[in-house]
Amino acid sequence: MKKVTLIITLFSTFYLSSCDSVSPKLESDLVIISGQSFGECQGECTQYFELNAQNDSVSFVSQPYYVDNAHEKKIFKGTLEETSWQEILSELNTKTFRNLNEVYGCPDCADGGAEWIEITDSSGVHKVTFEYGQEVKGIENLIILLRNQRNALSKKYLSPI
Repeated sequence: MKKVTLIITLFSTFYLSSCDSVSPKLESDLVIISGQSFGECQGECTQYFELNAQNDSVSFVSQPYYVDNAHEKKIFKGTLEETSWQEILSELNTKTFRNLNEVYGCPDCADGGAEWIEITDSSGVHKVTFEYGQEVKGIENLIILLRNQRNALSKKYLSPI
């Protein structure tokens, strides 16, 4: 009887631990948008990027406070490396995200800036906005990953050569 218990315990341990290493499933309708904005500024006041699982694409958008002939919206398109997708997906829990409030703190008060994450999938759309440079409890790592990705895209596309 002890051998049977030992075998079941070992099998269960190996089986359950292998589930932890499985990559999250990438829903084809998943869209993640991460952005930042400043209400009163000059230059690139709003920057955001959109990750689209359906066509495996990334769009990075930068625009000034006022779009006119002298100041234009800039859109850059590319792809995201599989490892970056997997890092983001490993931190994404849509159930936790959907249970968050829509606003935290006082985003863009006294021009302190705002950040947001918007997730669209088969369940619908949910957007969480918070103070620039801050994190929201429960999605801290997701915020940091997306912020780092957005900053890397900004540096890639907007930094002078």
